[in-house]
Amino acid sequence: MYLLFLAYLWTVHLSIGYPCVDNPRTPNCTNFYYPDSLSQSKTLQMCPESNPMKMSVCDLQLLCNTTTTNVGVYCSWFSLYKEGCNEMIMGPCTDVYDMCGTDTLVHQCNTSTLDLPNWSLMQANNTAMCKSMPGMTGCSCDSCTVLQIYGELCKEMGGGEGCEAWEIFCKKIPDWTICTNLPGYIIPEMKMYFHWGWYDYILFKSWVPYSELTYGISVIAVFFIALLHEGYKVLKIKVEARWKLKSKYERIPENTSVNAKPHTLGYSIPLDWQRDIILAVYKTIDMGLHYLVMLIAMTFNGGLFIAVILGYGFGYLLFSRLSARKNESHSSVIEVEDQNCH
Repeated sequence: MYLLFLAYLWTVHLSIGYPCVDNPRTPNCTNFYYPDSLSQSKTLQMCPESNPMKMSVCDLQLLCNTTTTNVGVYCSWFSLYKEGCNEMIMGPCTDVYDMCGTDTLVHQCNTSTLDLPNWSLMQANNTAMCKSMPGMTGCSCDSCTVLQIYGELCKEMGGGEGCEAWEIFCKKIPDWTICTNLPGYIIPEMKMYFHWGWYDYILFKSWVPYSELTYGISVIAVFFIALLHEGYKVLKIKVEARWKLKSKYERIPENTSVNAKPHTLGYSIPLDWQRDIILAVYKTIDMGLHYLVMLIAMTFNGGLFIAVILGYGFGYLLFSRLSARKNESHSSVIEVEDQNCH
């Protein structure tokens, strides 16, 4: 504590001689720049290496020292200083409160921060998530900071309750370590109940939405898969109907014993390997698409499920009349053939 007090006195001494800190409303303070050395010193008062305070900014500073992601201004010393002062009111934060108060003209006060949640709130959310799902990877990381654990848990859950703050700051740095999936590290959990969120496997290991944008693109893709499957089924019906019209039907003789050949009553279609193999291929593709869409629905992701339902609905709306006209035409031809046979 004694060393911290001496450090505080030293930074107070350094800040003397900067009138824009105490009076930031004068016109000549517009381009005033608070020295990085002061921002660093005051941030390290809150987060000394030996015993950092339980503050979100201290976890953020550790991430800034180790990350290889381009996080822009959010790891600058002044941004870290402002971030820390969101949790601390007095002490080393007097300068930033005086300089960046109401009606300040200092442009540097507009420096963006991540607006991280309170450290204690993140800790409480981590405890609640690990209690409900103790098998998640983030729950077993003893060397991770509270912010890292919070990010990893929210990645595994794909957002949702308790992860609102994570979703907000990850919009600012979407490719940051605690916001995106690291291949082979975090595995999306298979939730066997309807849920919302964008972090789910979709059919393939590589198809994992890592942001709201990629999730939106995935929803659109799933919609068109279902729509095109509905159209494919109509195409299959048309092909079958056309070949049935071209087939030669054989009428069973009237004196044939019903008990002798019950499976040959009415019309029978002669064996045609070319036609039957092509129809079998059509059926195979149809079932393949059917089960692919079913597996997408079985992610229990609400957005993907709605995309599947709407895709089939719009597909039916677009293609059903074409199918109906073809079926009516086919039925009319069969009726004419039946009448000609009598």
